[in-house]
Amino acid sequence: MSKQEQKSGDGSANIQVAGDVVVGLSVNEVRQLALDVFKANFYDLGGVGKQIVVTRVEEITDAIIKKLQ
Repeated sequence: MSKQEQKSGDGSANIQVAGDVVVGLSVNEVRQLALDVFKANFYDLGGVGKQIVVTRVEEITDAIIKKLQ
């Protein structure tokens, strides 16, 4: 590994990384978060209507995440 050096001015933050850095949520975490937000804001629907809406939201969420990947 070669020597690395940074110079910056007053009040600066120096950040140096050697290797892969993963910041943020995983795909599964994003999917679960989207579904949790939906369910937290979901009005009480009865029976078949509720299941249809939940199934459709999961399909839409999966399609969006697939495109983002």
